[in-house]
Amino acid sequence: MADSATPVTLENEGGAPVDAREGLGDVSDVGEALYALLSVLVRQQPREISVTAVSTLSTLRSEGPQRITALATIQGVSQPAMTNLIASLEKSGFVVRRRDPSDGRVSVIELTDAGLEYVLGRRREGSERVGRHLAHLPEDQRAALVAAVPALWELEKAVRGADTHHR
Repeated sequence: MADSATPVTLENEGGAPVDAREGLGDVSDVGEALYALLSVLVRQQPREISVTAVSTLSTLRSEGPQRITALATIQGVSQPAMTNLIASLEKSGFVVRRRDPSDGRVSVIELTDAGLEYVLGRRREGSERVGRHLAHLPEDQRAALVAAVPALWELEKAVRGADTHHR
């Protein structure tokens, strides 16, 4: 658990470091609640394939065809581990290898229609599961979460952007 005295440092639009808690109330509580929720949701996901496999398929959906080395970097695994994962996803029919149009010596990994259907289905099922839990919350709490949706999408973009910068 994070110490609430530990500053959460982000960068403002000018690139200057700022304490994320300044003027925002107790941001560490928000971070801990979101992390706890996401941890539970990930644990409750069906396990037909690994979390890394699902993340790889999601990356291919959002980023398009990728080289194995790029996927390994994005997922934080070794290139041999990613090669094995891609072989498994190929056998499942979720991805195919194609020649890189910019360099015919290299293959890129591409999501198949079955892979896209799998990713979208998992996302839909997860969203529906969260919706069922939301239905049990009091109206004022549901309204607060609905009001927070734009901020959550902005947070997702910021985290995705920060993840890209750390590769």
